[in-house]
Amino acid sequence: MDEKTLTMEELKSVIGETLAENSDIKSILDLKTQLEANSKSKEVTAEEKAKETKEFITKLVTGKMESKVDISVTDATASMGYTVPTSMAAAIAEKKDAIAKIRKNAFTFKLDGNFELPVDETACDAYWISTNEDAAITESAPTVDHIAFADNYLAVRVRLPLKLLNTAAFDLQNYVTTLGARALTLKEEVAYVGGSGTGEPKGLRIETITDVPQVGDHYAYSDLIALFYALPEQYRANAKFLTSAAGMAVLRGLKDLAGIPLFTPNDNSIFGKEVMESANIPANLGGSTKTEIYFGDFSYYWIKDGQSLQATVTPLSDRLQRDLIVFESTDGHLTNADAFRKQTAVIV
Repeated sequence: MDEKTLTMEELKSVIGETLAENSDIKSILDLKTQLEANSKSKEVTAEEKAKETKEFITKLVTGKMESKVDISVTDATASMGYTVPTSMAAAIAEKKDAIAKIRKNAFTFKLDGNFELPVDETACDAYWISTNEDAAITESAPTVDHIAFADNYLAVRVRLPLKLLNTAAFDLQNYVTTLGARALTLKEEVAYVGGSGTGEPKGLRIETITDVPQVGDHYAYSDLIALFYALPEQYRANAKFLTSAAGMAVLRGLKDLAGIPLFTPNDNSIFGKEVMESANIPANLGGSTKTEIYFGDFSYYWIKDGQSLQATVTPLSDRLQRDLIVFESTDGHLTNADAFRKQTAVIV
């Protein structure tokens, strides 16, 4: 039987006729078209998002919020407040990521309530065995530990003069989300770097991480090489550096054995790995000119965000202002200490 060559238009026609004859497929295509149309019709503009946020804040501040929006308190750990609109929560989250160091590189997940993550305390071992089928396989005795994630509440107050609510030209969403995100992020980052783990996240500086000591009296190329290769190979691919402003200055001044600077200014990197600066790492530890440098895969630092972002208002009786209180619940822990190495006595 001779093959017939179809043009593209003829092929489209054949396919179209075949699909038209199949009512099930046609129904699916019709539904897909309808869903796409609905999706496009529900796209919200930036102006509509800002309007939604302003209406929410205005109702909250003036006491006109409907009670059905209120979050019910069902137990001692629950909170009283109003769930902020998705547009406002998204704007705060976006600005938090823009100025954060740990959060934007960490693994984050959303889960309301306490959570225990099982982790290997001692892992299984593998052994070579005899080809004799009767040979016994050496027994492993792995043990499992748990990392407890809790709901630690963090709140920020944003003061609102009442006249701002009636100022049409004032971008209330940007004002609230910028101030709120900045305050929440700064406090979060303090905890993610050095938090005690009690009532707040447990920071990197508190975790038990293998230390790679500096050898000489001044930080040298060889010290950085030692830190880099002390990190197991499987974690180096996504690893980044984290240090103080003083540590940043040291790293920017380092040169290799050929006298070529190691630091690449256009992407703040060394050996192709980003170098991040944190104001929460001391530049003068113990009153001396020593600081810290961390190198590791930050995806092994886990951040649990609890219930949806909440808001409430506190009136100021002696002035025409209100304090808008935005609060969240969050926790953070390093889930695999082997994914990091540190130098804690870097002489600057």
